[in-house]
Formats: sequence, structure tokens, C-alpha cells
Amino acid sequence: MIVKPNSPKNELVGFDAGRKAYIVRVSAPADKNKANVELCRFLSKNYISP
Repeated sequence: MIVKPNSPKNELVGFDAGRKAYIVRVSAPADKNKANVELCRFLSKNYISP
């Protein structure tokens, strides 16, 4: 997974076939684990069903 912090909104951008990884933009900064936490929230809210 490739995470791009400091984006205008949280979104799944696509798949990088060369690196075999999904590209996800998150609005949180890459500071003190904030982007990772935001990524987990975004994925659990939108892509993981209970």
C-alpha cells in the first residue's frame, strides 16, 4: 500500500501494477502516525464490512 499524506481528501486512487500496491490518499499529515491512523479509519469505514 502506498499512502500519500496531506491530500485534500481521503480516497483510493488506484493500483500501481509495477509496485503491486494500492495507492491511497489521506488528508492527515505524516506526523506522529496521524496518516496511518487516518488510513485505518478510512479503510475500515469504506472497505471493511462488519
